[in-house]
Amino acid sequence: MRRTFFVLVLALCTSPFASAQANFSGNWVYDADASTLPYSGDLTIIHSGNLLTMIQTTERGTSKFEYNLDASERIDVTGERTFKYRAVLEGNILHITGTVTSNAMVSRPSDNMYILSDNGRTLTRLATVVSQRERMVRKLVFRKK
Repeated sequence: MRRTFFVLVLALCTSPFASAQANFSGNWVYDADASTLPYSGDLTIIHSGNLLTMIQTTERGTSKFEYNLDASERIDVTGERTFKYRAVLEGNILHITGTVTSNAMVSRPSDNMYILSDNGRTLTRLATVVSQRERMVRKLVFRKK
């Protein structure tokens, strides 16, 4: 009996489901009722292996960001801002940290955590917003199309 239990536990721990990383791919629609941060637009994610691409479409245009999921540093320049960040994927949580620097050389920290629901239909972004006076965590919720 003990041996059977041990073999079963070992099989579960080494199965592909035990260490599987979530796949964030899809077209995501903003859910204003479930969110605490205003946002207008859609989000498309392409997740292939160790690379995750986010395409954000808003009334101001389209932005594309690529993340290496091995915590290596990446730098992107878009318009008037430079983004320097690292991304780490652990299970169903993608954590992206770094700095955003404007052309005026003003830098601020950037900390975003994307959490994919167990059923893969809801994506929650927790954005830590830092101002001169306070630090707040804002929530954006997206539903898969």
